[in-house]
Amino acid sequence: MKRDMELIRSLLLEIEEDERDRIIFNPDDSDKYTSKQIQYNLKLMVECGLIKGSVDNYWDGYKVVVSDLTWEGHDFLDAARNDTIWNEAKEIAKQKGSHLSDLPIAVVTGILVSVSKQIFGI
Repeated sequence: MKRDMELIRSLLLEIEEDERDRIIFNPDDSDKYTSKQIQYNLKLMVECGLIKGSVDNYWDGYKVVVSDLTWEGHDFLDAARNDTIWNEAKEIAKQKGSHLSDLPIAVVTGILVSVSKQIFGI
């Protein structure tokens, strides 16, 4: 299974907007991603510290219950929220022969911050 930065960004936006104490994602609500893709990427988000949550392993996959964004999750989302910045970061990765999903999260965040600084003249 592959990490999907578009899905991760989408999930972070959804988590930020949700006011419940615990969030269990219903993959049936998604027409673009399978249950396994959603749960796998949520598991990765817990492991890398973007979200707080619990991961239960089952013979056929994972079940992730999300409780909140972490400080790192908020920072990443703040950098990735703007569509112009997000698309420019994807273009930079593409020009270098890669995709955001192929890069470590710290590199993706660095690209997003760098693009933000260029756009806002900082």
